[in-house]
Amino acid sequence: MLDQIKPNSSITYRSEVDGLRAVSVILVVLYHAGINGFNGGYIGVDIFFVISGFLITSVIKQEIEHKCFSLLNFYERRFRRIIPALFFVVLFCIFVFPFFLVPRELKDFSESLVALALFSSNFLFWWETGYFNPASESKPLIHTWSLAVEEQFYVFWPLIMLLLIGRKKLLIPFLITILVGSLMLAHHFTFKGGYWATASFYFSITRAWELLAGGLVAVLPVAVSMRWKEYFSWLGVCLLIISLYIFGRHSLHPSLLTAIPVCGAALLLLGANNTTVGRCLSFRPLVQIGLTSYSVYLWHQPLFALVYLNTVKEVTLSYKISLIFSSFIIGYISWRWVEAPFRDKSKVSPRKVFVLFITFSVVALTMGTYGFLNYNQKFIGPKTPPNIEYRSLAEKIKLEGRVCDLKIQTAGLNMCTFGDLKAIEKVILLGDSHAQAISYELNSWLIKNQIMGIFVNVPNCETLPNTARNNVYDDMCAQKYDRLYAYIRDQKSSVILANRWMMKLYPIDGIDLTMPFKNSEGYKETDLNYMEFSVTRDGNFSISKEDKEWMLTNFINELSLASQRLFIVYPIPETGINVEKYNRISQRLTGEIPDEISFPIMDYLDRNNFVRQLFDKLISQNPKLIKLDIIDFLCSRETERCLVQKNKIPFYYDDDHLSSIGAKEIIRKLDSNYMQ
Repeated sequence: MLDQIKPNSSITYRSEVDGLRAVSVILVVLYHAGINGFNGGYIGVDIFFVISGFLITSVIKQEIEHKCFSLLNFYERRFRRIIPALFFVVLFCIFVFPFFLVPRELKDFSESLVALALFSSNFLFWWETGYFNPASESKPLIHTWSLAVEEQFYVFWPLIMLLLIGRKKLLIPFLITILVGSLMLAHHFTFKGGYWATASFYFSITRAWELLAGGLVAVLPVAVSMRWKEYFSWLGVCLLIISLYIFGRHSLHPSLLTAIPVCGAALLLLGANNTTVGRCLSFRPLVQIGLTSYSVYLWHQPLFALVYLNTVKEVTLSYKISLIFSSFIIGYISWRWVEAPFRDKSKVSPRKVFVLFITFSVVALTMGTYGFLNYNQKFIGPKTPPNIEYRSLAEKIKLEGRVCDLKIQTAGLNMCTFGDLKAIEKVILLGDSHAQAISYELNSWLIKNQIMGIFVNVPNCETLPNTARNNVYDDMCAQKYDRLYAYIRDQKSSVILANRWMMKLYPIDGIDLTMPFKNSEGYKETDLNYMEFSVTRDGNFSISKEDKEWMLTNFINELSLASQRLFIVYPIPETGINVEKYNRISQRLTGEIPDEISFPIMDYLDRNNFVRQLFDKLISQNPKLIKLDIIDFLCSRETERCLVQKNKIPFYYDDDHLSSIGAKEIIRKLDSNYMQ
């Protein structure tokens, strides 16, 4: 991503490489802008990694062979390339973003400054990222994870090259072995899901294979004929085009599938020189964009984040286009007056480069540490609206903890106890984050009524049985669910079941269902990390309405047979509205907190009628099933609106998780039904 061949460098300049870099940065920017048709644009980062590995390895190889390689010179070049533009972006963020960040966001931003100074951003964002967390789109420095991956890789790669470049019989087998090992580890972690998948995305050890793919091209002792170069280059183009359309926000990435764009980029590096494709990539405007690509990449995310922080509704297409052009214009300015001068050794000596690096590190560490220690005492930014307790369920979990921590216990199930831990009577809670959201108020109710709660989860399986994520299914999950039913029977207890139903059933053939949720008034939820779920039936994967109804019906019936009573929490209305941000922006613009926030009831009914009607049917046939439905509390048929906030009191923490006030209404309904 960072390295650029110039005509006066120690290796031959190839303009088509800058053209390929231009394609990469365009894909990334269009993806982050949310432009339709570019949901797979994030493969631009994978292409960047391949290019970086190719260029760096080429330079190291040539310098070692000419006996002029120096680690000090190598890192001086890295700092000269990376630090100047990065420093200016960081200064911009330090001076601008505190005016728009509430204290808790300022804390996160301060942590990212410290991590950036230590080139460990990838570890920080791995730690922070998860299903519950607010979207990364409003974090100005989240894209620096890729810089951290590269710099961590280049701590070791020059040393390995020094050891092996003279042993050519060992170099390529070693490189291929590490490449394959890194790829398989990435694939394994990604398919494990959860934090393992997030680690696979952010860790250098699971991204190293992409850089090594470029390195492999650089060290291959093969002379490719022009005929084969044409074949390779066109195949590379085809692989990149295919990748753009087979990858999306639901794709398992990085994985074996990621080898498609990585191989495409590698083939272009191997064969595009002096070919038809190479001449197309050498188109002067494309090359110019490639020259500015590092600055464009650095600047686009802070610009986008600044807009996202100050808008509640989805950003309009015209606004997105203006942001895209702004990114490229500011990127050009940064390249022309920041990057280029610092790369001129006649103007900036190596000593000044190291001084700049030290200055950058000190500023980022100092400001990051200061912000982290004093984020609650700041005065220049917006205050958290007084009616907001937490800005997301994730923040509540982070600051308050869970009601109990799930651990593998009886029958190989994850479980933990809460409520009255000495009580004989028990209630089992099953479900996803929507169950977690009501667990706090449920805990208080259980203590009051001298009942023990048991939160149970089926490890390494979805919260619905016979459900495969991206058509990947562990056959052991069927046995684990059998153990769950047996455990419930042994406990002779009632069960409370809560899920974000339509997310867990997405997609359903014949039902207009989209993720992430966007309501009809233009409000769109910000967490974009969704997968596609299919049902496994008779050895086949299916997303048909009939098969999903079959799965859900069987699940409810099995739970009913195993439990004393089954309390089903009906779908909680998804709003698309970030409650905290809505209140904060309203407070800043008008000086007041809105009395009421709502959205059309038909958005909820149209989206959830499939589940609601199925639950109604099952409950009418089975007296052991009890309905816990919040719609009559939140929604009105007369106004045709559903409430998100009333009398300045929010019923949600974010766009779909109930706040303590909203959860209390579920528990009130549980209380009135449980004691009957």
